[in-house]
Amino acid sequence: KYTFNQPLILRAPEAKEIKFDIHAWTEDNRCMDIEIQRASHPFFTDRVLLYGAYLTIDGKIKMDKSPEFKALEENERKRRRYQLPEIVSIWLCNFPLRLEPKSFRDTWHLYSDNAVKQGNPVPVFDKMSYILIDLGEFSRIHAKAESREEQWLYLLTHAGKANASMDFADPILQKALERIEIGSASDELLSSQVDSMVTQDEIDARIADGVVTGRQQGIQQGI
Repeated sequence: KYTFNQPLILRAPEAKEIKFDIHAWTEDNRCMDIEIQRASHPFFTDRVLLYGAYLTIDGKIKMDKSPEFKALEENERKRRRYQLPEIVSIWLCNFPLRLEPKSFRDTWHLYSDNAVKQGNPVPVFDKMSYILIDLGEFSRIHAKAESREEQWLYLLTHAGKANASMDFADPILQKALERIEIGSASDELLSSQVDSMVTQDEIDARIADGVVTGRQQGIQQGI
């Protein structure tokens, strides 16, 4: 089951609304958010973590309400009071992420400083993953796609190119390609889809950053 741009409201104590681009709950009880980012902004990392926090809370609520959880014995439900489902937050970025050379993918986890110093960088909590993809870098270093993930990224980065080879053996990928062929789509539909990709919050954040940065540069020049 999945939703697009579904508002998620938490009251703590006042309402705060965010919108996940794609919010999915898988059969193996993983809670996922897939975000498509067209441009960066000063607090991009903060936003990644904020969305991850909302996703975690929403996943916990869904897990507690699931038939599988409700079917457990009362003591078992109490024992699992703080148990979390697996949370996967995916960010597809159309701007440089400044990763290692020829690398288009990075994954963030929760690590222990002490374990890292001892040369044992194993996540202390492996149920939460932040996956960040640099679409531009992927497009530069991949002339063809091999793994299923690479095929999806190839679809995203090459679907608008007339000379791209887009023949997928995977029927799901082929169906996705058919859905994004927009030749017969109305102008109104395309316009509404484009508008929904960038929220007013994002626009306000970028404008405010431009004002603050410009003011700081002006002060520095004046000095």
